[in-house]
Amino acid sequence: MSTLSEWLRRLWATVFPGRADEDLAEELRTHMELAAERGRGEAGALQAMEALRDQRGLPWLDTLMRDVHYGLRVLRRSPIFTSVAILSLALGIGANAAIFQLIDAVRLRSLPVAHPETLVEIQPNGPQAFGSYQGLYVTATYPLWEEIRRAQHAFSSVEAWGSAQWFIGRDSEVAPARGLWVSGGFFPLLGIQAERGRLLTAADDHRGCGAGPAVISHGFWQTWFGGRESVIGQTLRVADHDFTIVGVAPGEFTGPVVGESFDVALPICAGELLGPTLDQRDRWFLTPLARLKPGWTLEQARADLQALSPGIFAATVPDGYSAELTDGYRKLSLIASTGGRGVSYLRDTYGTSLLLLLGLTALLLLITCSNLAALLLARATARERELAVRAALGAGRRRLVLQMVIESGLLAGAGALLAIPIAAGSARALVAFLDTSLKPVTLSVAADWRVAAFIGVTAVLTVLVFGCVPAFRVSFVDGAAALRQTSRRVTIDGSRARFQRVLVAAQMAISMVLVVAALMFVQTFRKLTGVDLGFASKDTFALAFSDPSARNLMPDAKAAFQPLLTDAIRTAPGVVDAAATTTVPLSGDKWSHFFRVQGAAHDEQKASRFSYVSPEYFHTLVIPLRAGRLLTAADDRRARRVVVVNESFVRTHLDGRNPIGTVIRRMTEPGYPEESFEIVGVVGDTKYETLRNEDCLCDAGVAPRPPIVYVPIAQMPSLYPWPPVIVRSDGRPALAASIAGSVRRLNPAITFRLFPLQSAVDQALAADRMTAWLAGGFGVLALVLVMAGLYGLIAYLTAGRTNEIGIRLSLGSTRSQIVGLVVRDSVWPIVIGVAAGVPLALGAMDAAKALLFGLSPADLPTVVAALAGLAAAAALAGAIPAWRASRLDPNVVLRAE
Repeated sequence: MSTLSEWLRRLWATVFPGRADEDLAEELRTHMELAAERGRGEAGALQAMEALRDQRGLPWLDTLMRDVHYGLRVLRRSPIFTSVAILSLALGIGANAAIFQLIDAVRLRSLPVAHPETLVEIQPNGPQAFGSYQGLYVTATYPLWEEIRRAQHAFSSVEAWGSAQWFIGRDSEVAPARGLWVSGGFFPLLGIQAERGRLLTAADDHRGCGAGPAVISHGFWQTWFGGRESVIGQTLRVADHDFTIVGVAPGEFTGPVVGESFDVALPICAGELLGPTLDQRDRWFLTPLARLKPGWTLEQARADLQALSPGIFAATVPDGYSAELTDGYRKLSLIASTGGRGVSYLRDTYGTSLLLLLGLTALLLLITCSNLAALLLARATARERELAVRAALGAGRRRLVLQMVIESGLLAGAGALLAIPIAAGSARALVAFLDTSLKPVTLSVAADWRVAAFIGVTAVLTVLVFGCVPAFRVSFVDGAAALRQTSRRVTIDGSRARFQRVLVAAQMAISMVLVVAALMFVQTFRKLTGVDLGFASKDTFALAFSDPSARNLMPDAKAAFQPLLTDAIRTAPGVVDAAATTTVPLSGDKWSHFFRVQGAAHDEQKASRFSYVSPEYFHTLVIPLRAGRLLTAADDRRARRVVVVNESFVRTHLDGRNPIGTVIRRMTEPGYPEESFEIVGVVGDTKYETLRNEDCLCDAGVAPRPPIVYVPIAQMPSLYPWPPVIVRSDGRPALAASIAGSVRRLNPAITFRLFPLQSAVDQALAADRMTAWLAGGFGVLALVLVMAGLYGLIAYLTAGRTNEIGIRLSLGSTRSQIVGLVVRDSVWPIVIGVAAGVPLALGAMDAAKALLFGLSPADLPTVVAALAGLAAAAALAGAIPAWRASRLDPNVVLRAE
């Protein structure tokens, strides 16, 4: 204890001298007097004083503080260099931290719940391949979840959740809302406490619960209710049913989907009112989430689920499917995976892009560090005499090296501090980049310990990269030679520029990677924006409907009303044409059926995308007819069954046979009996789900556009109220109000949400747009940094050869010869750097080839363009110091010498 107190006292005396210095001054006078009496002189008194100071303080800390103060004075004397260095580091570190912050929020951070490490997600080990799906992450039907919960042994609780879209409000205040189905124990499972009121419990979730309690999110409470305290107990109209708000979820919990926020959470039992039929065994709308029992591991839970899977799937086999499909269902097994990080569309869509961008920002920071290393190396060379004087006065080599490292650390520390606000602003800008009208992003990018650690580690690494080079160079300073040097040398020592040449070559190699990546991703984005969609997206909109009053309509009544709804929309002012469809292109919705081709040599079961459309669909979207005829109003429920297919379907499934007249037979599914359809027409290919190549669910594997079968919506056996309607307008404003008037006159209970198809295109381009913009910006910055580094090298070498250039000019060398002499100094670093950078760039693009579109990783024109760009940057960087060297006056130079 006494040792610790003594150490603290000495630390205080070192950091805050104060009274201690006054005491030392008094003791100094005493020592001076004693020294005078004994004849030891002033030097002996000073030595005694230093010894006493060392005893009272911490010598190493005192030395460190003196070096820090000296480093600050040195940097303050070069404000331009210091400012540029700090700003460069701040931008480099800040860019890296911003990308990492987004990766942390999307990929690394756990849900803000209790003990996320014990949460487990349960799902089948393969595609279910049949049934209907509501949401991106659904892995269970209600019967399947109930059977898992009943049979399992490894979990203390097995709950479930699911995403939904509802219309809320009344009359003119109706608006779409993001819904969340939750089982009664979902919130208790996560250990979440309500911000206001209470959350849902097991007592709220039971069959026949009807329109009961609802929980709203913090964000929805603020926007819809203005944050009023009286919200508890208020009624919220959801899909034409009144629910009572019993609680507000805490602000930090936005739901189990990272990047998305729910508005309203309802118990699963309310699905009987709003949509999902609980006993329907092929309605996939839930995701089971469980918590491990104490003492159970994830591996033990997996083994338990594996053993129970045959019985669970046998007990939940959907009815009405072919034996082949039900056999496949019985062979499925359940798997368990960590569930503490939730699920995320952002993680699945942008995860690879973010990792790539983090790598590019790291390369950009590396170029920045090499530039600073070259500048500090030049400064160290210019300070040789200063360092030699310090060495002559007793400073050891270790002390000189430490001084250079401290100066580098001060620059890195200041850059890291400035990087914090840059990272915060950049991270928010990136989130805004990902935010689209179709998929709003709710993502917290607040810095946590991971981000702080990342910035700290990055700052330390930058010191190691750019600070050790000049420090290493200082360790070889010959103090005696430096003190003897009183005039400039005729030519600079080659060893003095060796590090600079190596650094410039490294910059060229890294810049080659960045420039090639920038060109590749910019071209990818350009090609994607120019993709032929196969349909018209300009002035084209989609309408999604809600009509709870139609839930119990008979099939004939639905079939009769649907064309009336489409016709009412078509006659609205500003509408050129309108058509109903079960699948809006590029919306993310998918609809597939299994079928067989009648008369095919191999009678195997195939699969294709299906769309049920009204006859005006092809005219509305301007999809061209290639052969045969289009659907007509005569293709109704009483007519023979016909379909139109796209060209990809013909290429993939018909083996070169004439499609017109070919019969395909759809396999049995609940609500969709086995039926035969005659192909009467072939239309052009269109994009279906994504702008990139799409899985076509067939033997061909991957096709640019998937096979699609278009069936008359009038012949759809299980029509639901109401399929989306696609509208092509004449471009006039107030289209939504115009359509609303027509729909209201037909049925006031119907509400709808209108969005442009272009927004679906923008959503599909979001990841590539972000990658192209950022990679392009990094490529431009890399060129600027290369120019700066090359300019610094040539200017440094030219300054060291000023005497030589003056002598050459006085002996008759022409100015063009001087320019060539200067430029030759930079040729080899450029050549070596580019030669090393080309294979690095090709290797990087090969690793990222999944993100490219319409380009090969070794695209020759792109590599040539990158070479041309770097050559132009090098020429521009070398032109200025070469021109200045050629304009030197030899008389002035030699007179100065």
